Amino acid sequence: MDDRTSGAPLVIAPPTTALAIVVIVVFGTIAFALLATRRIKMDPQQYIVGGRSFGTIFLWVLLAGEIYTTFTFLGIAGLSYSQGAPAFYILAYGGCAYVIGYFFAPAAWRVGKERGLLTGADFYETCYNSRALGVA
Repeated sequence: MDDRTSGAPLVIAPPTTALAIVVIVVFGTIAFALLATRRIKMDPQQYIVGGRSFGTIFLWVLLAGEIYTTFTFLGIAGLSYSQGAPAFYILAYGGCAYVIGYFFAPAAWRVGKERGLLTGADFYETCYNSRALGVA
């Protein structure tokens, strides 16, 4: 017989267990970060573009996570529920972004590496020789 229907009291872990897990995770994260900062020289290039060392698969997964997290916070699930088929633009948006990125991102990466560019604003400032685009 199931404990929920038998009338037996439900056993709940004490809050100290949850607190201990949170404390372990927080201190573990801090320790990992401190060890990582000792091994890697931190400069703007390392911080902003990861030292230009991220692989293709890592970037693909990172971008996919970014797209789907953004759509989650924008309420696409609610739009899909209330509107139905018009929410399929999400699939087209992601697919088109990946195809366009596949062809244009390597060229932008090469230019950024050759000229030491770190941000999108740096790229446009250099490409169009316009300080106004670099500030925007």
